[in-house]
Amino acid sequence: MEDLVSLTVLMCLAVAVPLLVGLLRLPIGEVVLLLVGGVLVGPALLGWLRITEGINLLSELGLGLLFFLAGMHIDHQVLRGSVGRRAALGWLTSAALAGLIVSTLALSGVVVDALGVGLALTTTALGTLLPLLRDSGELNLPFGRIFMAVGAWGELGPILGIAILLGSKSIVAGVASLAFFGLIVLGVSVVPRYAGRSRVVRLIDEGYKRTSQVGVRLAILLVISLLTVASGLGLDLVLGAFAAGLIVGRFVQEGQEQPLILRVESLAFGFFIPIFG
Repeated sequence: MEDLVSLTVLMCLAVAVPLLVGLLRLPIGEVVLLLVGGVLVGPALLGWLRITEGINLLSELGLGLLFFLAGMHIDHQVLRGSVGRRAALGWLTSAALAGLIVSTLALSGVVVDALGVGLALTTTALGTLLPLLRDSGELNLPFGRIFMAVGAWGELGPILGIAILLGSKSIVAGVASLAFFGLIVLGVSVVPRYAGRSRVVRLIDEGYKRTSQVGVRLAILLVISLLTVASGLGLDLVLGAFAAGLIVGRFVQEGQEQPLILRVESLAFGFFIPIFG
């Protein structure tokens, strides 16, 4: 019962925010109001919402789908080109500046966890900004593609840093977990090359017009599988979801990506992501 009450409160908020923004023509992103509304109805203030195990699971799936979509929108050519190299250099520069800042603050006694704060300063809040770019129509424009390349480094860099430097395991164990996860992702990424035969592709295309929705189910299966693997290895769930998005975005055939993205976005932004927010 408690799960259903909390879920009802969340969905009321998810419906009310876009209506409020649209009717009042508020010059503010919906994601901002969703975050504020979540704090307002949450345990810290009004207490209408309880973070139960069920709500927490749905929230994690929302986070996973958000970063899956982010990975799908990454332009691999941009990421491998000069923009990607500049994005990597930019993140390394931010990491160096963050290290300098937190070292100074740590020496003055202001900061206790220098590594944690330093890594937090290098993130790009891709999960928050992605919905804003999508709603503004800039996600598929040159600026959006460049932003996604920069955002990819700004998310993956801190995630890898946390896994290696701040995990419960030693640095060697953290690196070993990352390497093992990388091998699994590499193995999974080979599957579409062999599954992408004409018959399989045709079944996926036909599935978009039927209740089977094979393409969507495959995408969700991949997300959940890599979330499970990442969690089992003690890594951040976002890493698994992002890797799933990169795999699907790289191998989905031209003409298939649009119906897949539309359906996954409807599922994600319509239900799961508002719960995460």
